[in-house]
Amino acid sequence: QKGGSMRCKQGDRAYIINDEIGCRENIGKVVEVLDQFCASTGEWRVVCHHDKLACIHVRTMRKVYAEPGDGECWIADAYLLPIGNPDHGHDIDVALPQSEAV
Repeated sequence: QKGGSMRCKQGDRAYIINDEIGCRENIGKVVEVLDQFCASTGEWRVVCHHDKLACIHVRTMRKVYAEPGDGECWIADAYLLPIGNPDHGHDIDVALPQSEAV
């Protein structure tokens, strides 16, 4: 990000627009940005309420899946595109089907 600014803030809904090799199946999913940001890796803890998220386990380096509603997946801020939150200056807004609302 230019000037060290982040795309997301705690509480945002965001599209996953990119992901690590092995987790690209996450692209296009909508997640909720949770309360923890890891400055050393530039990653947010996120949760997807309607679908599994593929994650690479830090210790084993194997692919695991976070079940819907499980907040144990971390995704780089640069891989997230916030969805319409005028308070945060985002201009993208979508209407999600009720089953995908976060």
